[in-house]
Amino acid sequence: MVKGVPVSALERVLASDVARPPSLGSGRCAHGAIRGASKIEFDQTTRVAIEKGNCRVEMNELRRLARLYGVSVNALPRQEAVHVALVLRFRRLPDADDEVADESVKIISRFAKAEVDLENLLRIKRTKNFHSEQQILCGDVKVQAEQDAPELRQRFGLGNAPIKDIATLLEMEWGVRVYVRRVDLHISGLPAYDEALGLCIMLLNANHSKECRTQFAAHQCGRLVLNRNKPSILHTDKAANDRAKRCADAFGNALLMPPRAVMQKLSKAIIGSDKLAHRHVIVLARFFDVTYEAMVRRLEEIALARIGTWERFHESGGITD
Repeated sequence: MVKGVPVSALERVLASDVARPPSLGSGRCAHGAIRGASKIEFDQTTRVAIEKGNCRVEMNELRRLARLYGVSVNALPRQEAVHVALVLRFRRLPDADDEVADESVKIISRFAKAEVDLENLLRIKRTKNFHSEQQILCGDVKVQAEQDAPELRQRFGLGNAPIKDIATLLEMEWGVRVYVRRVDLHISGLPAYDEALGLCIMLLNANHSKECRTQFAAHQCGRLVLNRNKPSILHTDKAANDRAKRCADAFGNALLMPPRAVMQKLSKAIIGSDKLAHRHVIVLARFFDVTYEAMVRRLEEIALARIGTWERFHESGGITD
């Protein structure tokens, strides 16, 4: 607490879950403040003034209090601790260990709590404008995804235009907190949603390419629209048995690469050619801001390329710039 911050705020902090030792009980604000004061060696005059609310804590005293309670200096002036119980869902590769995932969970939780603290301090009310949640229906989940994704594009006012900055779009349109941070390569990202707070956060791995981050964010759009309240751990090797994941993947593809837009762009790209070539895939992928594999797979899905086209490209050396 710096000069200008009332001591009453400090007393509330000393009695809070953030700043008090485990032995202090709730409702003992004054006792906590006096006990803390004695440990950092306030003189009697200063202690009495603090008890009466006539004295403000100096910066050096604030630093000693922070060290005493094991918190940052910034944590002490907070009016209240922010406790966010998040339902975490995270996509990772099969060989990612639990320690790697746990570290990423800690990062996204720390970011979210810090941002909520700052907004509360500044009395900022963040707009929450999530799309209504849709249930995954019986039948082919890809058919449902192809029908639901255009509705979201229409709501965003995108038409058939490509999405060039999906992180900004989610922040501005939905109020999603999107963080881009370098974490272990095995982690694609972490989404989290809390129904009570209406809080949605998303961590994207800065070690991955922009195209991969875009596809992960689009996949999570599908999760938010289709089953955001259902906790799950997504493994890339279990796609065939997970309807929710397959539906979210299909939703993400349809969101980033709407069929009509793909048809129009492909028609222009292949003028003068009788078959799909590497250069056509490169042009399309850059236009829609996705990976080469995702672009070819999408062409296969909407019957603009034969099934197995990507495997043939891969066997012949892959697609390079």
